Formats: sequence, C-alpha cells, structure tokens
Amino acid sequence: MPYIGAKQLKASDLKRFSVTGSTSATHALSWTAPNEQSLIITINGVKQHDSAYTISGSPTTITLSSALVSSDEMEVIGINDIGTTITPAQNSVDTDKIADNAVTTAKIADDQITTAKIADDQITTAKIADDQITTAKIADDQITTAKLANAINITSGNSLTIDSGATLSGAGAITVPSGGSLTIDSGATITNNGTNGGGFGKLVQIVSADHYTPGSTSSTSFVNTGLSLAITPTSASNKVLVLVSGMGEAGSGCTIAFRAYRGAAAIGMTSGPSSNGAGSSRCAISISHLDSPATTGTVTYHVKFRKVSGASNAVWNPGSEGGSITLMEVVA
Repeated sequence: MPYIGAKQLKASDLKRFSVTGSTSATHALSWTAPNEQSLIITINGVKQHDSAYTISGSPTTITLSSALVSSDEMEVIGINDIGTTITPAQNSVDTDKIADNAVTTAKIADDQITTAKIADDQITTAKIADDQITTAKIADDQITTAKLANAINITSGNSLTIDSGATLSGAGAITVPSGGSLTIDSGATITNNGTNGGGFGKLVQIVSADHYTPGSTSSTSFVNTGLSLAITPTSASNKVLVLVSGMGEAGSGCTIAFRAYRGAAAIGMTSGPSSNGAGSSRCAISISHLDSPATTGTVTYHVKFRKVSGASNAVWNPGSEGGSITLMEVVA
C-alpha cells in the first residue's frame, strides 16, 4: 500500500555526530547545517535548546554555551534537507524545465545575450524598441543596399552627408523635405541609374576666367590671345561646354578669325570682323562648343586668333574691354 502522509526521510537526509570524553565547547561536523533548527543536540540524553549553542562555518562548527566535561556524551542529529539550497548541476536545466515566458529581462545579466544565442533572422522589427539601434551597435561596413528600403527619407531638420570619395547610387528615391538637407562633399559622386527627373545631377561643375589685356597679330596662323582656363572632369564620359565672349577689331581691308582649342586641338571656330573700307571694324566674338575631352585629367582650353587677309593687324580685346571663358562640365 502506498505511503500516505508527510514525506518519509531517507537515510541520506539524516546526519549523525557523537562525542564522548571531550572537554571542549567547539565541535566540527562533517556537513554544513543550514541553521540551528536543523540540528537536534542531546547531552547525556537531554535535548538542548537551540539557544544553548551557535553554528558557523562550512562544514559547520558547533559552539556550546558551556564546555563538556569528560563524562558527558553528546549526540548531534542533522536533518540535511531543511533549508538546504539545491544548486542544479551545470547544463542540467533543459528548455522543457522552463515555463513559457518565465525568463524575464530581470533574470538576464547585462551583456549575456551573445550572437551565438540568437538564431538567424530571429530579430524582427517588433523586437526592437524605437530609437534603440545606435551607431555603436552597427559594425563598420555592415549596412548593405539589401538592408535599405527603396527610399531614403531625410526628415525635416536632419541631413545626409556623402563624404569625399564616396558614391551614392541606385534607382530608388531620395526624399529631402523642407528643412532637410543633402550635402555632397567635393569628390563624391551621385550616379543616376534610372530616368533623370528635372535634370538633377546634369551640371557637375562650372569654372570661368576673365582677360583684359589687348593683343595684336599680323600672323595668318592662330596665336594665343592670352585667354585660357583649365578644368578637371570628374568622369571621362562627361562633356565640357565651352563658352567664349570678347571683342575683336579688323583694320582697314582686313579680315580676322577666332578659334577655341583644347590643348593643341582646335575644337570650335567663329568668324571675326572684317573691314573693306578705309577704317577699322569691331564686333563681338562669341564661341559656343560642346566638347568631349574623354579624360579625368586636367584639360586647358585656349582662345586663339589670326589675320585671314589684308594688310592690317588682327586685334583682340581693343580698348581693354575684356573677354571671358566659361567651362561647364555636364553629364553626358
């Protein structure tokens, strides 16, 4: 018949210690007692109240309020499972021993959840509190285009900065509302892989220079006016729009011409003034040419002029009225 009532104590739950012929007040046990109430101490058959002794240490040492005499017999019975803290062996607590939702954040020590404890693709957006992913939590070069939505939205008051040498490319949308800013440092590149909307990114850079020194030549070969300007294209596929303006003068019976050059290569030409009468003739010079330098090296553009015919000289910038050259790099 099964046992009914309180749990029976097994022999392994009880400890026994006896002393005879001792005259000491301290006695060391072979186990650690949880408290005084877990011990039953008798001296010459008389049970001792727990105020008649104290315990300390591990294993436990009993200190009696009065030392024994040599004729005393003391017996100690210990009930070992009263108040005993049971520590599970390492790796002995399985997941089936833990109730659902029983492990709270208060039970987890700081920095104890390592990546090895997290299954792949198990951190969803629902598990991340707002504004809890800081830059300190993101390893270098770990944000790939696959991790970004099709749109980059820069909210009002914030900014997106593309450092020199960086490249921002893609066919998605970059939204910069009122109050936001998109800063592109010198040397950075934005590549449009889709349809260009409104010409964004077509004009890359503009440089210009003025020249006020007059020049005169009797040569029928092109010579420099002194008006020149250099530009360094950011892409070999880009083009350079060359715009030149100035003033030319042809002496009596003279015809002159002006031309733009990229280095030693002639790239554009316009007719200058001519004079068939007794006096000289002036006219404004204008050159417009879309050039293809096909390089990312520095390119220098010059304006040259010559006498086409006649006995008088060809004159550039008469009266120091000034001429100018403007270079615009544009995306092809």
